[in-house]
Amino acid sequence: MFARAVASRVEADGSAKSVHGKLAVALVEESEQLPKRDRASAPWYEQAKDGLEPRRMERNRAMALFVAARSSEREGAKQRVKEVRREWKKSVKVAKSEWIESQCHQINNECVAAFDCGKKSISGRVRWLRVVGMKVC
Repeated sequence: MFARAVASRVEADGSAKSVHGKLAVALVEESEQLPKRDRASAPWYEQAKDGLEPRRMERNRAMALFVAARSSEREGAKQRVKEVRREWKKSVKVAKSEWIESQCHQINNECVAAFDCGKKSISGRVRWLRVVGMKVC
């Protein structure tokens, strides 16, 4: 669908541009027509978003300052980026651990009797815990 729309725009473009130029314009125009989607985020991030978002912004700001810094100022900016990244990684690790702990509490609360442990919601949570747990370690 997208490829056909781009191809038809390229064919309909009667300007003196090169084929590459026509293709570039057609791709940009068609991509603007696509529906906007937010990037999916992990459940542990959603739970700790309020605490992590300022740290993420601080990390991005430090990196932008490092990139924009003159060569004489780079060493100080580089150290700042290292510090902020270290803090970010700690925050992420704590957020993942808290999320895992909350999921374990929910499983414990739902799985009171041995007969209740066969629920799909519990097996899904356990599967997520394995995936996230592997990334935390």
